Amino acid sequence: MLNANFNPPSATKAGICAPHFGNESFDVGVLSLKEVADFIALQNKVYFSLPEGKKHHIKVREAGDIISHIQAGMPIITVRDQQGTLVAQALLSYANSSKGLKNLEGYPIGEDRDGTAIIQSVAVDPDKRGQKLAHLLLDYAKEIAWQQGKQKIIAKVADDNQASGKTFLKNAFVKASKGTDPEKFYAVTFWEYCLPVLAFSHAYGFTVA
Repeated sequence: MLNANFNPPSATKAGICAPHFGNESFDVGVLSLKEVADFIALQNKVYFSLPEGKKHHIKVREAGDIISHIQAGMPIITVRDQQGTLVAQALLSYANSSKGLKNLEGYPIGEDRDGTAIIQSVAVDPDKRGQKLAHLLLDYAKEIAWQQGKQKIIAKVADDNQASGKTFLKNAFVKASKGTDPEKFYAVTFWEYCLPVLAFSHAYGFTVA
């Protein structure tokens, strides 16, 4: 579970710098069990907005999978608008977890399972694109992974999903390796971010118990 001393910052407060467009700001947090329906609704909205040849850009999750992920102590990061509507989300998995949602076949984890986190199923409401919400998700994923003692975060991106690849690049991820999706056999790139040891403790004043 999350460290008891970890206090998720609101995107409207000091901590994560939330984008502001006009009067709009966003709150970053972690999905609770009672909010699973919100996750499924946003996932489906994103999925059905994609052209037929691009639907592999998001993996469709069942409600039971999301519940198992949360119960295994792994967070689902959320961004909500001022009305409380879920507008962006991502799963953070831990490579050393024997429970929850993983699907880590092909990931370049190596022997460092304890120090590796995986970010999956990044999704942004089509009506909110262009507002850097994916950047908020990745910033928060870095914070949580660091709090959990992880040393790196890995993401898998379809090679034809250029927008997602650019987002990871802009957030200091680097290309780690190439591969193929084990289910649908499309080409993928694995992106990696190495967590600096003290960066977030200095930036946010967090401590690890």
